[in-house]
Amino acid sequence: MEPVLILDKERGGFFKSPLEAGFKEKFIHCLNERFWQFFQENIYVPITEISGVSKHISIRNWSRKERKEGKFEGVGGEISLHLKEYKEEHLLALSVARYGIGRFKNMGFGSLIFTHEA
Repeated sequence: MEPVLILDKERGGFFKSPLEAGFKEKFIHCLNERFWQFFQENIYVPITEISGVSKHISIRNWSRKERKEGKFEGVGGEISLHLKEYKEEHLLALSVARYGIGRFKNMGFGSLIFTHEA
């Protein structure tokens, strides 16, 4: 299983599917955020559609701070990104997403592995 992609919703909670309203916009925002962290520049990756075989994933965890069990919830599996066009900087933004996007990105969550199909 690949690391869970955890994207926060605006009004609390987490996206459980790329089909949910607002997922694409949040995903694009997270790509921009990671790109900015690496290069201190903003970018917009023109994703027109997100599809693929993905599902809601829930992983149990233990919080030392709260001293109780919790869970990480997000999207797992495969997602396909369809771009209107792509330039070198778009591909660079996708490549740095390998280091993680979304919540807990610096702890390995949302580490995306990309393959390219023409």
